Amino acid sequence: MQIMKQYHSETAPMLLQDQYGRIKRKLRISVTDRCNFKCVYCMPEHPEWLNKQDLLSFEALFQFCSFMVQQGIESIRITGGEPLMRQGIVHFVRDLQALKALGLKRISMTTNGHYLAKYAQQLKDAGLDDLNISLDSLDPIQFKELTKKKLEPVLEGIQ
Repeated sequence: MQIMKQYHSETAPMLLQDQYGRIKRKLRISVTDRCNFKCVYCMPEHPEWLNKQDLLSFEALFQFCSFMVQQGIESIRITGGEPLMRQGIVHFVRDLQALKALGLKRISMTTNGHYLAKYAQQLKDAGLDDLNISLDSLDPIQFKELTKKKLEPVLEGIQ
């Protein structure tokens, strides 16, 4: 174990090591700050969104992800806000597949699930490996109190 730790510490790019020499292999990319839910624990009453032109383009995000995979990143998680609100997200997932030739092993996404009925099959076909759904409650009343949205679209998307 000590030999492996020493080997990794000596060969991993310094960019991907923390102050204790731990190697980072996972990258989280937030593709938008926007969210269709108004969760009491997350969103302010009147959120101030970034202008869409101030977001990094998917091309720029892909270039960054490509660089990071070349530095040793093995897993990319796409988040937001709600990533399924960003137009072009399915194409971005498909584009990330090319990075598997460079060492990327997994592409994941965290979503509130509201748009899954529309996008689940497309994401699967694009090559998404993992999907994490933030599901605050299975009780419709409690769910609405927490998120200000109905539970039914999320459950439909999960099916």
